[in-house]
Formats: sequence, C-alpha cells, structure tokens
Amino acid sequence: MTNYIVRRLIMLIPVFILCSMIIFLILHLVPGNPVDNLLHPGSPIEAREQLIKEYGLDKPIYQQYIFD
Repeated sequence: MTNYIVRRLIMLIPVFILCSMIIFLILHLVPGNPVDNLLHPGSPIEAREQLIKEYGLDKPIYQQYIFD
C-alpha cells in the first residue's frame, strides 16, 4: 500500500508542472496586458512601462515562467 501511495505522489509532480504550464499559457493568451487592468485609462505611459518592467512582462515568455 505504501508503494502505491509513493508512486502516486511521484506521478503528481509532472501533473502539477503540466497544470502550471497550461494555466500560465492560458493567462498569456488572454487579450491585453495585466498592467492594463491595474492602471486607470488616463494613466501616463511611463507608469505603464514601469509596471511592465517591474513585473517582468518585457521578458520572453520562457523567462517569465521559469525565473519569476
């Protein structure tokens, strides 16, 4: 029985990684930028650029997923 539980727990690791990747990609497929939802429509462009840099949204998608 413990052998079965250990195998199932080990099999959870790739499932969690795959779910994490799918959710990350779905969030990036949504039109727009998360920063657009944070700022008011009349906000200056500098504030938008600062938030994009702060959140790392200017980096390639693989760096956003792996390093942040």
